Amino acid sequence: MKNKNLILLFLVLLVITAYEISILTDMALWHDEAFSGLLPQYNLKEMIYRIGLDVHPPLYYLLLKGWVMILGNTLFTLRLFSVFFGVLTVIVLYLFLKEVFKDQKLALFSSILLAFNSFFIQFVIEARMFTLGIFLVVLSSFFLLKALKNKKWSWWLLYALSASASLYTHYYIFFSILVQALFLVFWLFGEAKFNFANWLKNRNFQLGLASYILVIISYLPWLKTFLSQLGQVQESYWIPPLNIWSVPATFFKLTTGGAIDTARFGYLLIILMIVLIFALFFFARPDSSLICPA
Repeated sequence: MKNKNLILLFLVLLVITAYEISILTDMALWHDEAFSGLLPQYNLKEMIYRIGLDVHPPLYYLLLKGWVMILGNTLFTLRLFSVFFGVLTVIVLYLFLKEVFKDQKLALFSSILLAFNSFFIQFVIEARMFTLGIFLVVLSSFFLLKALKNKKWSWWLLYALSASASLYTHYYIFFSILVQALFLVFWLFGEAKFNFANWLKNRNFQLGLASYILVIISYLPWLKTFLSQLGQVQESYWIPPLNIWSVPATFFKLTTGGAIDTARFGYLLIILMIVLIFALFFFARPDSSLICPA
């Protein structure tokens, strides 16, 4: 059964990747993709300077520079870089969900859903950092779960490295790392309850704290540039500021593929979020395999 699942996942990836590759050059580069293609042409010092004038961290561009040095800087190779991480994301998601739920069929089904998701495919065929960011979030989540279960420093080190790489890929991933930190707290409550003296003796607490300190230290070299970019965005940026409708309207668009007039149909978003919250509470069973043994 295990081999059949892997063969099916391989075939799905083969089909969807062949489709993505077949349409990679159907559309010309748009503005942000052109920026991705331009940066690797500069030397490393000039690259870092120009990245600092942008609104994103540097990891994607640095990795892309190495990629185009090997394969060339063309429309096809630029977008192929994202396809590569799209394939890795589907594979890592399968491993992560199999580790979480101990259910190969569920992991396979979920991975196939991601592979055929229209939004995911859109990101996979763009020469931007989004697919790399998704891959690193899933990978760091996998490492975090393995670290919590095995309590070994090697897994915690891998988590720290992947979390740090995530933050160097896209600023919004900060929220994903924050959620992972909250999950660590949830796990520690499962192991030590409210006895904080036991927390200090808990190996997961010790290694987890060390991992987050390592992530913070690794980010210090970029902190000054981040603050400069933050000030630039606050002064002028094309994305409007968040309001009370931002989250439900975004969720509506992701699930339906269409926009909604919040002034006229805001009540639908309210109903949608109530149903979603109810569903989350309903399916958050106490016997979930995510909860560690006491």
